[in-house]
Amino acid sequence: MAKPHRFLALAPFCWLIACSDIANVDTANSNPAAAGTAGATGVTTAGSSGATGASGSTGTSGTVGAGGIVGSAGSTGTAGTTGTGGTATGTAGMAGTSGSTGTGGAIGTAGSTGTAGGGNLPSGKSAGCGKPPGATDTDQKFTLKEIHLTGTFDPIYLAGGAIYKDNQLPRGGKYDFQFRPYSVKLPKGYDPTKAYAITLGGGGCGGSAEGFASGPNGGYQPDNSGATIQVGLSYLAGCFADGGRSFADAMRTDTPEAPYVRQVIAEVQANYCNDKSLVFESGTSSGGWETYTTGCADADVIRAIGPVSGGLRLHRPACTGPQPSIMVEGLQDTANPIGPIVPVDGNLDSPGSAAARDEILKRNGCVASDFVFDYSDTTKKLGNAPHDVWDPAYPSCVKYTGCPAAYPVVWCALPCGHQCDNETVNGVKIDYKAGIWKFWSSLPAR
Repeated sequence: MAKPHRFLALAPFCWLIACSDIANVDTANSNPAAAGTAGATGVTTAGSSGATGASGSTGTSGTVGAGGIVGSAGSTGTAGTTGTGGTATGTAGMAGTSGSTGTGGAIGTAGSTGTAGGGNLPSGKSAGCGKPPGATDTDQKFTLKEIHLTGTFDPIYLAGGAIYKDNQLPRGGKYDFQFRPYSVKLPKGYDPTKAYAITLGGGGCGGSAEGFASGPNGGYQPDNSGATIQVGLSYLAGCFADGGRSFADAMRTDTPEAPYVRQVIAEVQANYCNDKSLVFESGTSSGGWETYTTGCADADVIRAIGPVSGGLRLHRPACTGPQPSIMVEGLQDTANPIGPIVPVDGNLDSPGSAAARDEILKRNGCVASDFVFDYSDTTKKLGNAPHDVWDPAYPSCVKYTGCPAAYPVVWCALPCGHQCDNETVNGVKIDYKAGIWKFWSSLPAR
């Protein structure tokens, strides 16, 4: 059994990505006139920034929702006129509706903003299309690559820093948070003019960057068809540094893993032919935590995730958008429990993987009575959102039925323990790792 991830949830600094959500504010246009009957509601939709049209009545400022859009105060409109829709860009394409107007020119109450609009994934072929692969690249094994990370690094992650020391980097070892390895395996019959998907994989705790370099691997790869560019992610020593308790019990909301994953994706896209809307990430145990955390922080470049036996830290970078997700967790996993963990485990900095699922449901704009863990559900631990069978071939998986078509969520709670991705039903072994790839490859085109 792999040991649980015990790393510090790394306080914020910028890594070539936004460090916090940015709220966009609609500015109301005013048309002074006498009070009239009720005006229709102005609606904001996700898009480029624009001004809100005239309102039929005066509305007070609305509260900020997850989309970050504020309903501003409107002025008294002409009798019964309709406020036209304004446009605004919410964080990660999320947008909410505006408040409705009051009757007879009276002050109406602005509605709060909602969650989940469209995502902002890049699209089209990557810059590496047309380039021949490297001389050592092959579809038979993973080839070691190395990347020098750019950006401003907090001294805590550099030589002599607390996190650097806590990771117990081998003395004399060549890798650190600014210089890290990864690996690449080409698709079968790689054609540099054809745009392939990229799958990122991370493994469990127990190794080192030097060990990875001496025998590079793909971490955890759901695609066994040879149809994708497979990328293996490497931690430095022990586990991925995505969060959890660390030196002096400090809890930070930044992590060196988010820029690592983001820049590895960019480098692979610069050297190989990728459809930029098809980048996926998976991992088991420590790699599962890495997938939840970097999938959240890098959701604007990662299409979908498939973590196994992981969770989402309470202290972490801000999420950058909605994201299709399939999660595989063990009901008897005591290392990284489904939960609820009450009180919250200080080492894991998490209430359990069910909370990670509920964060994704909320981020994706799925319908639910609430997103609080259902304590009474002790068998499947499915939560409160409406759900149904996902695929009869994977009986322990449910699909939440109230999610947008572009952002489906599947939850697989298996009757087994840590790093469990299969079960036997009526004498037949069911491979849920293959289920992750089936989910990814069946997503609607973007």
